[in-house]
Amino acid sequence: MFARNRTVYGKEGFKDSPYKWEYSANKPKSSYAFRTAESFLNNLNKANFVVDLTQYKIGQKVYHKKFGEGKIIKIEEEGSDYKLDINFDKSGHKRLMAKYAGLSVLD
Repeated sequence: MFARNRTVYGKEGFKDSPYKWEYSANKPKSSYAFRTAESFLNNLNKANFVVDLTQYKIGQKVYHKKFGEGKIIKIEEEGSDYKLDINFDKSGHKRLMAKYAGLSVLD
């Protein structure tokens, strides 16, 4: 086997094999912890979104800050929220939850 020395992040490390390029001990540890989908949804449920769901009607024009202007084509009740099928002019068809979508009614 080959032995190699390589400077990693200002430290010199000994290598046993040409296929091992650096020791895991020399890598900086990430301080970012990935969240699970469950913890993400729990945080959303804790947030107080106050939206008047009765304002949405089929055929109504709405505005979304990312997708732009669109028209509601279908509304489905989902628990205490609505699923809105919207055809946006620039980004096409999207299905959004009314409480979390952040829509502005244009009509």
